[in-house]
This record gives sequence, structure tokens and C-alpha cells, in this order.
Amino acid sequence: MELHHYRRTFSAVAVGVLTLATSVAVPSAWASANSAYAHVTKSASTSSIRGVVVARDATRHTLAVSSGAQRVSTLRLASSGAVNKVALGSNVIAKTSKLADGTFHVVSLTNHGVMRHTKFRATVVRAASSRLTLSAGGSVFTVAGAKRSSHDSSGSASSSTTGDVVEVSVSIGAQGLDETSLQQVGTSNLLELEGTLTSLSATSLVLAVDSGASTTITIPASLTLPSSIVAGNQVEVLADYANSTFTLVTITDDASAGNSSASGVSSSDQGQASTMEIEGLVVAANATSVTIQPGDQAAPVIVAVPSTIDVSTLSVGARVHARADMVNGVLTLTSLDVQSSDAQDGQSMMTEVEGVVVSVSSTSLVIQPGDQGTPVTMAVPSTIDVSSIAVGARIHARGAILNSVLTLSSFRVQGQEDQNASPSMEVDGAVTAVSASSLTIQPSDNAAPVVLVVPSTIDVSAIQIGNEIKATATLLAGVLTLANFELHGQGDHATELSGVVSTVTATSLTILAGDHSQAVVLVVPSTVDVSTLAAGDHVNVTAAMIAGVLTLESVSVDS
Repeated sequence: MELHHYRRTFSAVAVGVLTLATSVAVPSAWASANSAYAHVTKSASTSSIRGVVVARDATRHTLAVSSGAQRVSTLRLASSGAVNKVALGSNVIAKTSKLADGTFHVVSLTNHGVMRHTKFRATVVRAASSRLTLSAGGSVFTVAGAKRSSHDSSGSASSSTTGDVVEVSVSIGAQGLDETSLQQVGTSNLLELEGTLTSLSATSLVLAVDSGASTTITIPASLTLPSSIVAGNQVEVLADYANSTFTLVTITDDASAGNSSASGVSSSDQGQASTMEIEGLVVAANATSVTIQPGDQAAPVIVAVPSTIDVSTLSVGARVHARADMVNGVLTLTSLDVQSSDAQDGQSMMTEVEGVVVSVSSTSLVIQPGDQGTPVTMAVPSTIDVSSIAVGARIHARGAILNSVLTLSSFRVQGQEDQNASPSMEVDGAVTAVSASSLTIQPSDNAAPVVLVVPSTIDVSAIQIGNEIKATATLLAGVLTLANFELHGQGDHATELSGVVSTVTATSLTILAGDHSQAVVLVVPSTVDVSTLAAGDHVNVTAAMIAGVLTLESVSVDS
């Protein structure tokens, strides 16, 4: 079998530090490329998912949606408030982009009524006489079991066991899901779990899954967890179930998994119950095994290499997409795609970065990507003259990982035909703070708030908190400065804010939004009850500009 190579280039790179505690040394440059790739491809092509909401998790900001007899998808929303607005049974259509852990980032979501019945396929995590705990599409949730007579030969909650793959029909009510029929269609010893990590030792971990039920998972001696995985984390787990014991295959921080479309691990979406897909960087490889690091804050995955697959051309540092099956309790490679640059096989992985120069010297170049990601640092070799690059210049740079260091190979300063032009950027979102000298905007993609300096030549008196705005800013003397703006929809419109309650009365609510430095005051109408709120509560609010006043529409406490 040959390895498959294909080109994948990327720009606007965000670089992070890969936290990995294994016996394999991982160069920081590979970690940088890994984070960079994940950040860029989050805006990959979108697709639509239509289905019925069968589970909600405000802590994870997720909805589980049944889209037919065999498919459940986990949708990641922006906040717990957004999750709480969607009722069980809601028939939704979501515009999404797929993440590497098999879940979906929601771009937009619309509700089209309520359904009271649906059917889906899932794997049994735990079975009791009165309920089933199921895993499907990256979510774990509970279904109340149906009561049957002793003469009923169909499947039931009490007769199901861990690892059974079942097709279940449910009715949906205010209290949750009730099984109406259940049929076993297969078995799987590879289970996808998610929940809160309640305890951790060198040999085992305890995971609280849906409704707080505890599951103990053995950690094999060959697997060392990242130091960032600690008790209290929300995590995703893939585990092998055999002889009534769960054994860890890999573990990932849930928040990290929810931000990566290029690195991660998921069970297969092709219907194979014991198949998993891994995307990440190779950190070790030989004729019998390959170790893949599936992104930041995740445990590496070790797969056995069968004699039918030749990995002799596979190099450490390569980015791969692998598929593996559980074979006699061993995770075994079935296919491997190597993702390479346009260079020939064997050359270093290439990185392309476009952004603003924030630091430059004869040995180092630091670029701030245009999407406000983490700055990218490249070593400058002696063969490249960077004396023409100035701080604040907009640049397109290309680099390669050489001897474990991300190294500049070429660059182009943009807009050199206009030496007086300043780098610019556009920000689209909701205004969370405004004064004569500064403007703070919460981008519509839920990125970090952007603070712009307002020059004396621009009048912002027409801008109010809660306005939807499109602003253009330029980098002047190293400061992001407002150049012009356009307000969207001067009529009533809603905006969402998150923050900490500062003061609350029956008629007024003040929250500290963003980084808790911006005070936002909202009028509380008589239709909204805030009597249960207290100073210090973390809240998600929806507000609208009504007659020029920012007015509270709904509020939820972020647990």
C-alpha cells in the first residue's frame, strides 16, 4: 500500500505551544505548525445539518441533533445562553463547518418548529433497568427505558449492554427522551465519551458523563497524558471496552477540540462502529507503529502498522490523516494520507503567513496574522536580507521547518507601490463599549473583543452600545485606529453579551463585559425577572436597542 500525498497550503497562521508529555520529544516548531493549521482551516467549507435536538449541554455549549435513523451530530454554539434558547425536540437547520473531532462549529442556526418523535443510532455506554446512557456523534446523553412485558422479545434497556450499537426510537417531552422501541444492530468496543474529569492518577481516570454518572478508565503504561489535562477539565475520550473494562485510547481537552478543524480524533462517520479517524502530526514512526499527536492538549495516539502497509517514506513531523480499527484489542492502521506542501516528498513542511510585522531583526521575524491570531515567529537565515522590512508593514511570508525551527524562506512586503499606505483591517460585530476616544467591538465570530482608538477627526456620538457595526481600522504608530464605520440596521435588533453582574435592580442591570473592564448598563423591562441575579454571577444576556435604549430581553446564569 502506498501513502497518499496531497497539497494543502494555508495563511493567516496562529502559532501556539504544543503541550505534550510523552517519551517522544516534539519540536516546538511542529507544534506551531499544528496550531497554525488548525486556526486557519476553521473557516473551511460549510455544510447544512437539519435534524431534531435530542440533547443539550450548556457547559459544553453543544446540541446533539438527530438527522435520521443512523446519524447524530454534535453542534458547538457560541455560549450556554445560545444553547438554553433551543428546546429539546426543536427542528433546526444549522450552517456548520466540521471540526476534526467530528463535531461541528455552528455558523448560523434557525428553528423550524418542534418534533415529538425521532429515531437515531447510538452506542450503549451504560444500561440500567430504567434508562440507557448512550454515545452518539460526540455527545453522551440519557434515554429513559421503555417498560415491557416478560413476553416482549424486542430489545430493551435492561437487556442492552455496554458496547451494543442500537437503533432507538424516542418520544421527546419536557423531561427528556423516552424510548418507544429499540433494536440492537451491532456491537462496538470503541466508545466515544465526553464529560468532566473528576479524578486522575498515573494508572486511571474517572469521568463524570451525562447526569454525573462516573466511569473509570484505565490508562495504559504506554500512554502519558499532557500536563494540561487535570481534574475539573471538560474532556473528550476515546476508550476501548473489553472484559468489562474501559482502557484509554486518547483524551483531549474539550475546549481545545472545539477550536480545531485540522487536528483531532473522532470515531468514524462512515458507519464502522470500531473505526476511528486521527488527524495530526507524526511524532514517531517505524515499521510496526506510528504515533500521531492530534493537536494541542491531547494525548498522542499510537497505532500498530500491519505488514500490508508500507510506512518507510513517512517522516517525523509529517501531517497525516489516518484511519484505524480495533483488531483484537489493538488499534491498527488501515489507511494513511500524508498531507504535504507543493515541495517534493521528504522536504520540510511549508507554512504561509500573511499579516502585520510586529518585530523584525537580522535573526527573527514576528508577524501578527490579519485574523488577530497568535503572532508567528520565524527564524531569519543569514541568506535572507530583511533590512527592507519595517514594523507595521503588511507582509506575506513563507517558511519551512528546518532542524525543528520554523525558518523564513521567502517574503513579499505588500503595498510597496504606496509607501504611505497603512495596514488595515475590518471588524464586523456588536458594540460593547464606546467613548469619544475608544470603541470596543465584539466580532460576530465570537473572537476576542477588538478595541480601537478613536481619532479626534471621527465623530462617534451616533454609536451606541448594542449597535451592529462594520468598522475599518488602520495600524498607526503601532496602534489600531478607527478609520471609518458603518452602522447596520438602525431599527431594533438583538445582540448577545457575556460578563459578570456588577449591580442589579428591578429596573437596571449592569454587567462587566469582555475582559470585565467594560461596564454595560441595560434597562430591565417589567417582562423580565432578574430577582434571582446577584452581583458576581456570570451571565449571558440578549438585549435590543429599543427607542435608543439598550433593553434586556433575556438573561441566563452561566453555570
